[in-house]
Amino acid sequence: YKALIHPLNTRWTKSRARLVIGCIWVFSVVISLVPLVVSDSERYDWDGEWYYECKENWPKTKNELYEKTYTVVLFVLTFALPVVGLGYTYLS
Repeated sequence: YKALIHPLNTRWTKSRARLVIGCIWVFSVVISLVPLVVSDSERYDWDGEWYYECKENWPKTKNELYEKTYTVVLFVLTFALPVVGLGYTYLS
């Protein structure tokens, strides 16, 4: 945003760029690890053939707190905030 709106005022150094890229990679890996940890496959028989279904098995809680929290956080961080950011940069 700053590079497009104020191209002569931005002061991006190599170390700052590396830090931002590193943070993006860490965020992406952390978001991707959750389904890897909670996913499991179940085998079932249908019409004499075996099928496998991949599903998320979250820890059992009374109000499904983990699953709901992850879904809301994932939605906000990967969809809502980018859309708001794009809208802001487009309209300004």
